[in-house]
Amino acid sequence: MIDQLRIADIPISIHYQSPAQFNGEIYESFQCDCHPEVNIHLKDDHFPKINLQNQKPLFDSQSVWRLYLSGQTILFIQKSVIDDFSNPLLAAFFKDHYQSVDLYIRTNHNDPEDVFNPYPLDYPLGQILIISLLAQKRGVMFHACGVDDQGNGYLFTGNSTHGKSTMANLWMQNDGRILNDDRVIVRQRGDTFRIFGTPWHGDFPVTSNRDVPLKKIFILKHDKKNQVKPVDGSMALSMLLTRIFPVIWDKTGMEFTLDFCTRLISKVPCYQLGFKPDSDIIDFIRCVP
Repeated sequence: MIDQLRIADIPISIHYQSPAQFNGEIYESFQCDCHPEVNIHLKDDHFPKINLQNQKPLFDSQSVWRLYLSGQTILFIQKSVIDDFSNPLLAAFFKDHYQSVDLYIRTNHNDPEDVFNPYPLDYPLGQILIISLLAQKRGVMFHACGVDDQGNGYLFTGNSTHGKSTMANLWMQNDGRILNDDRVIVRQRGDTFRIFGTPWHGDFPVTSNRDVPLKKIFILKHDKKNQVKPVDGSMALSMLLTRIFPVIWDKTGMEFTLDFCTRLISKVPCYQLGFKPDSDIIDFIRCVP
């Protein structure tokens, strides 16, 4: 059995050894019939023995997942909240610059009350895979709300509580198409930057597989009135870099990310936007030169 999806114009195939029992509802609009660039092979016949002492640590999330370097392979490990990393729930081996993944999911873990049956692209594995693929000279994932306003793409970047889901709700009420309220991918096509929806939404449960040319970038903050201030150069760059999903374990990938964001702000106008949460912000945004 094979699932085929396209996320941010990256075709992905998920290969199952036996019929899948996952809930992949949020990925349905991303399904496609396409030749894969990335292949995920779910191995459900056994769970490998992994001696973490023999692996080189790359990154520790300080939560439930870690990355290790195992020879030429990147090893992703996920544990439960009650176990340690010596008894992982999930292991993924990233090979060939993340284009091939061997995935193992443990079903006989220590917490019988915890049903662990994730779709292969669920958080955190799916996000780590996608941002790692993007860092291979493809693009960047932003902590942002993406809006398609009649063919004009707006990126509203912000960290938690900055108003991304509020902005998505306001645009939805005013005929804007929401790509995602929390994770939006930016890629370059020739001289144009485009924003792509992803399946992984925040508080506003709307996603889209659409993409649209990016016209303006807004860095969000709550305010008592609507006001906008152009930002560029090092200020814009530093503000954007704190609102992306970085591959900080990958030096070459981070160099690409820095270069990509530098090119992005040189081509797309960037503003700091203070806004109050009502529909007046829609016309206000449309009038920004």
